[in-house]
Amino acid sequence: LVGVREAPITATLAGLKKLVKEAHGRNIKVVLDMVFNHTSDRHKWFLKSAEHKHNPYSKWYVWNSRPLEGKWLGNVTGRTGWYYSMFHHSQVDLNYGLPVLSKENANSKNDPAIKRLWKEMLKVARYWFELGIDGYRCDVAGGLGIKPFCREESILQDFWGEVKKIADSCGEKVLIGEEYKKTCETINSWAFDLAFTKYFLKIATAKEYYVNSDKQYIKSDFSGDPVDFDRALAEDTSGITKKYGAIALPTANHDFGRQTSGTFDNDDLTILTLLLVLTQNCVPFIYYGDEIGIQNNITLPSVEGSFHRSMCRTPMQWDAS
Repeated sequence: LVGVREAPITATLAGLKKLVKEAHGRNIKVVLDMVFNHTSDRHKWFLKSAEHKHNPYSKWYVWNSRPLEGKWLGNVTGRTGWYYSMFHHSQVDLNYGLPVLSKENANSKNDPAIKRLWKEMLKVARYWFELGIDGYRCDVAGGLGIKPFCREESILQDFWGEVKKIADSCGEKVLIGEEYKKTCETINSWAFDLAFTKYFLKIATAKEYYVNSDKQYIKSDFSGDPVDFDRALAEDTSGITKKYGAIALPTANHDFGRQTSGTFDNDDLTILTLLLVLTQNCVPFIYYGDEIGIQNNITLPSVEGSFHRSMCRTPMQWDAS
């Protein structure tokens, strides 16, 4: 495993170890947000992969001789060709063996270079479990095999299946998949214990400019219908076939605004929204601060590609009391 790099602005490894110890002493579990889909463009692996001369990291990222569908960047490194970035340009997608790529860029999970990548990423999974982390919220879980230009379900089944084996070997661990378009399949086929449903986005939104008001099930003018929300949620979550598995329903997250401000200037509506989240046949996730009514700050600038999402990424409002 490449050494752990710390970002002191957010945390240190020593601080995390202390957090886990203190939390476990209070019978609280700690789950990390884990990104297997991409790395920073400043990561050692990508800097090597972007070199003109072939090396052990050359195939570890999604490279191609020409851009396919989606966001590709070319002529910005010493290497000839284009590389793919699903999100912010600094977040570069790892290649788990996509068949759509050319052979020289590794189009099979059986390519020796890709096998090394899988081994390294599975080491990452084991490392944090053995440190005491109780589970992962796996960011963009489907992105490893599903992109605008390809759909490789077998990669998802195989890779997440391997992560699940590691989780099971480390004790009582949980895998939570962030994959809003294939909620039940994330649990049934990709080995996750929990998966987020997309329908929390339609309970309410912080600002109508981001999700149109006609997508809100509860509206400030009382024209929404909670029954419609309940029906849509049931349709989305009724396909779980595993004995152990459940749908996760959050109040908000780091991508979508909080329920407690913006068009929601009525406390009764906010309470109704949170009540719906907490009383569904789902596992409720309360986005930090929603329990005390933290509001979105729409005046904040974009930082590191956050764009409008800065408004719901402010620090937790607490003190020593």
